[in-house]
Amino acid sequence: MTVGGVGGCGAGAGRIAQFWPSRCIIPLDSENLTAGAPDLTLAASFLTLRAMEVNFTPELQAKLERVAAQNSRAADHYVQQLVENYLDHDVWFRQKVTASLGRLDRGEFISHEEIGAGLEKMFQP
Repeated sequence: MTVGGVGGCGAGAGRIAQFWPSRCIIPLDSENLTAGAPDLTLAASFLTLRAMEVNFTPELQAKLERVAAQNSRAADHYVQQLVENYLDHDVWFRQKVTASLGRLDRGEFISHEEIGAGLEKMFQP
């Protein structure tokens, strides 16, 4: 299956057989700014459409096509939606974990004993 994307820089891992870069960020500085706006001509020259090939087992390919059809979507569009949702969730999850670890480092937590005492108090007649 080939999935469209925007080429640039990146890395890959996991069950994806081959992973090509999916996005490149162009830094905005005084050399590529015109009157406070990005130079879109310069930006456009760095962004090109590329394809990514992802190899699935025949069973997974059939399952993907079946589920995509049930959702009235083409399989490639369905994969793009799934990957985007997964990546958005991954960013959200990592931010929440980082924030929670920060609260732990600052001592902002309730101990196991305090939770147990609160529950006992809540359920006593």
